[in-house]
Amino acid sequence: MTRTLIAALALASLGGAAQAQSHLIRNLDLVNNAHAPVAAFFASAAGTNRWNADLLEGHALNTNFFVQLDLDDPSGACRYDFKTVFTDGTSMIRHNVDLCASQTLKLIDP
Repeated sequence: MTRTLIAALALASLGGAAQAQSHLIRNLDLVNNAHAPVAAFFASAAGTNRWNADLLEGHALNTNFFVQLDLDDPSGACRYDFKTVFTDGTSMIRHNVDLCASQTLKLIDP
């Protein structure tokens, strides 16, 4: 009985560790429904105003297309700020986006 209980607890803890690990993955479907292609796309932890490297890595995202991005954030944070720079030189910033609630960000003109 004791061995069965210990085995069950060990399996439960492994399942919990796997579940916690999956929460660290932050994928984002970036959908460009705006007026121009996206030249660069940046992310930062919400409220920090420190932009990381261009997540598009120099590749443009055309209008009416989407791309899946991996934010590669081991902190497991849910809230991010995003900066989008379009090929026509305009830009937009979205603050405090909750990726735990939705993993899709649609870019639209204001």
